[in-house]
Amino acid sequence: MDNTSTTTQLAQTASDTAMAKFGTTALFSGGTTSIVSGLTMNTIGIVFGMVIGLAGLVIQWYYKHRMARIEAQVKLERNQREAEAHRLMCERADRERAEHQARMGLY
Repeated sequence: MDNTSTTTQLAQTASDTAMAKFGTTALFSGGTTSIVSGLTMNTIGIVFGMVIGLAGLVIQWYYKHRMARIEAQVKLERNQREAEAHRLMCERADRERAEHQARMGLY
């Protein structure tokens, strides 16, 4: 009986050692996987945030550039209209002055 008891104890000890080793391996594997996954998700989040930020910058630049171009075009057209209106006013003033001088010459 003593021999069987010793064999059982050895088998139990070997089993306990194997399970302890498996538990330790599982613990470290789980922790490592957790850390790597956390860093990976964190890294993915950082990269995704950078891409979104860059996309926002490009979109904002595009629309600001487009708006500036439209404003420049509107300003140019307004200046052209004002120049044309000024030219017409000057022509009218010259015409009225010439008419006035012609009337004054009649008297």
